[in-house]
Amino acid sequence: MKKVSFLQFLFRIGDDYLMFLRNLTPAVLFLSLALFMYSELDWTHWAWSNVLVLFLSLASGFIALSVMAINTVAFVRKMLKTLRTLSGESELDENIGTLALFKMLWVESNSKQLIFFAVVNIVAVFMVLVYGTKYALNFYSSISTLND
Repeated sequence: MKKVSFLQFLFRIGDDYLMFLRNLTPAVLFLSLALFMYSELDWTHWAWSNVLVLFLSLASGFIALSVMAINTVAFVRKMLKTLRTLSGESELDENIGTLALFKMLWVESNSKQLIFFAVVNIVAVFMVLVYGTKYALNFYSSISTLND
């Protein structure tokens, strides 16, 4: 296994990294919709219209979480595939589980810079989700007040 430099890895994974960041947009959209709909529920007076709003809120939350999970796992797979290609190793088995994939990334990366890169990206995902959701909720709230 040959040593892989961080810049070599970064420029090779660049397109996949940008796609990973682009795919955060639907997660922020659905998470903000879920939180906005949940905040609009009237818990003091229960009506059948609340059931529909609650269902849509939960469905949007589920979509947001599944988009985040699929996006993260797909990006880690691409990271590991690129790392194995650059280090001259064989192709990755497609039937490997997610936890085994993360463990393999930890064990096989001969440069801890790559793990730092992955951790920074996970933190960035959560920051984008928190702040994107916050601003989207403010936007929805301002639209909602215009309607009242």
